[in-house]
Amino acid sequence: MNAFCMACSICGINQYQSAACTQLSDTVCTACGTCVAGQYISTACTASTPTVCSACSPCLTNQYRSSGCSGTTNSICSGCSPCLSGQYRSGGCSGTTNSICSACSTCGVGQYASVACTPTSNTVCTACTICGANQYISTACTASTDTVCAACTACLTNQYRSSGCSGTTNSVCSACSACLIGQYRSSGCSGTANSVCSACSVCEFTQYRAAVCTPTSNTICRGCSGQGEQCGGFAGLGCPPGAKCVDDPFDDCLPKFTADCSGICKCAPLG
Repeated sequence: MNAFCMACSICGINQYQSAACTQLSDTVCTACGTCVAGQYISTACTASTPTVCSACSPCLTNQYRSSGCSGTTNSICSGCSPCLSGQYRSGGCSGTTNSICSACSTCGVGQYASVACTPTSNTVCTACTICGANQYISTACTASTDTVCAACTACLTNQYRSSGCSGTTNSVCSACSACLIGQYRSSGCSGTANSVCSACSVCEFTQYRAAVCTPTSNTICRGCSGQGEQCGGFAGLGCPPGAKCVDDPFDDCLPKFTADCSGICKCAPLG
């Protein structure tokens, strides 16, 4: 029986011969294959060899893939563009993207740059410190420095804070006003208040002065007891505090106000 012979197959485009034609078998053709993302064709498919794929080379720090990593071309890496003065790199410089430059932020009113703008980072703005009670601004907030607060100076004894201790002004201390004769300091001369002067009290007829008026304290008047009581005489009777023994103007004893003639107690109006 005669054999039936056929022509060997010829592989087509995008195929290669993975097995040659023999007397007993036809040519085996296989698709060349395609490279996946992140690969390129390092060796092209031929009539007898398949496509060889290789991983695309990664770019170094401060580089980006400006082209390549496709077809038969490996990655082509380029240096990232530096940003101009007054700019920073807000994005990019990775993958296939060059540097993306943005203008450095300018801090607003009531803020300062706590971290300056750099080629790779924006300005960091922070609110200026507000000084607290009993503090004043010794150094004002600037574009690059925070407010410096200092404690207000405490006024000395017999002084009061006549102004200051606010804004940029330290305490201004003034001597407390001295009260006139016949007056005493009833309040003030502390904090932000000057002396408040009031007239010294005058004790009434039925009172005696237990303490005199001083520049800082009023007269102390107290009621006296024993008004009109008998005193002196042979018994030598005394009077209660605040009263003194005087001649009784209503008796007819002679000689007046002696051991033979007693007196009466009468409040001593020393105020």
